[in-house]
Amino acid sequence: SRFCDTMRVRDVQLLDPAALYIATRGLKISSEPSLGESEMAALDDMRKKLRTYEDEIYKLKAANSDLNMVNKRWHTYNADMQMFVDKLQNTIRDQQEQINNIGTSLFASHPTIRSEDSSECERLDCRNLREDVAKLREEKAHLLLQVKAHKEDWEAEKNEKQEALKERDAIKQRLDSVLRDLCISSTQTAEQRPT
Repeated sequence: SRFCDTMRVRDVQLLDPAALYIATRGLKISSEPSLGESEMAALDDMRKKLRTYEDEIYKLKAANSDLNMVNKRWHTYNADMQMFVDKLQNTIRDQQEQINNIGTSLFASHPTIRSEDSSECERLDCRNLREDVAKLREEKAHLLLQVKAHKEDWEAEKNEKQEALKERDAIKQRLDSVLRDLCISSTQTAEQRPT
């Protein structure tokens, strides 16, 4: 009973065959002639429950291990994705600054000349400038789409992680229940045992 009182989820790793033997050390599992038919049936039932609990514990350990691996991979992916999004946002800011600076620097550096040739030059400069601005805006729009796509991916990964955490919590609750049932069964068998 003391074993049952101190059993917690973090003690799961201790549940190897030796730990299970310790948990059930008060039980005498033998086919003594002094045991009645109903006691033998109860003993067989306990053995089946013990095997079932051992299998359940093994499955829960494997599921917990898988969830921990998924969690580690998600953290790595999340960090990489955040770095990529930050780079994209910096590139977008740089492109926006270039767009803003093109117009001001070109018009500030070329004073308006009042000759007939200057109007044609200005039109050529304006056309080139418009093309540059259009290219930069197109590139900015493309980068914004990439940021949006990566943000959506990140949100999907975040939702998957939350589901995995919920699943892990459910597994822990099942493990607690299995351990509680194992302790109760062990205690009941010890109490039913003739002294």
